[in-house]
Amino acid sequence: MTHRRVRTLLSDPDLTLRLSWYEPGETMAAHAHGHGQVSVLMAGGFREISDARTADIATAHIGYKAAGLDHANHYGETGALILSLNFETGRQVTQRAWNWRHADADEVALTRQIVGAALMPGELRNAAADLIAAAATCASPSGPPPGWALRLRDQLRANECIDLDRAADGFGIHRGHLSRGFRKWFGVPPSLYGLRCRMSHAVRELARGETAAQAAVTAGFSDQSHMIRILKRETGLTPQRLTRMLAA
Repeated sequence: MTHRRVRTLLSDPDLTLRLSWYEPGETMAAHAHGHGQVSVLMAGGFREISDARTADIATAHIGYKAAGLDHANHYGETGALILSLNFETGRQVTQRAWNWRHADADEVALTRQIVGAALMPGELRNAAADLIAAAATCASPSGPPPGWALRLRDQLRANECIDLDRAADGFGIHRGHLSRGFRKWFGVPPSLYGLRCRMSHAVRELARGETAAQAAVTAGFSDQSHMIRILKRETGLTPQRLTRMLAA
């Protein structure tokens, strides 16, 4: 069951843009949409299951689902802040029915523009069309990540303070191999992944009504200013604008 909070940014006959917040631990039973959908996970994490396939998705991932695709969702301990772009099937841009991968810098920038900037309706539609088209490219690496990469990812998700040099020694691998391998499987270096995990914890606290100062402390940032800089860089939102959008 889910009690998501939704802010509609654009609603046209052939295109709808929504910013949604899902509380930690919420679930959505198997369901399908009557339209194609591109989603960008801006903060948090969740698991999506479709046709016996599972994707564990972390902040700054982009996904595509064709109309009619059955899928279920289980949201993680930090909840999930998701931008969804729903479009008519005539605008589908790929034959792949289901795909999740890391969002590149341009896709993150487009997402920030859509959510955080005061775009005119025409500009908003243009940015959305570019993001939909981008979702068809750059498939994720095949096969499962190695065990050490999964363990490191779980440690970073748990908001642990990790010395990556010591972590590499503990896994019995070279420090450079740790960075290259982690980036191959999860799309970003481990240091940035950890920073985004802390941001996700901060978003969860802000969604719960905590002050920016308390959210920064709980999420492990050095100070409130540091947390605000990272949140603005990654999402285009200040704490005040984020909380207003989620409350609307």
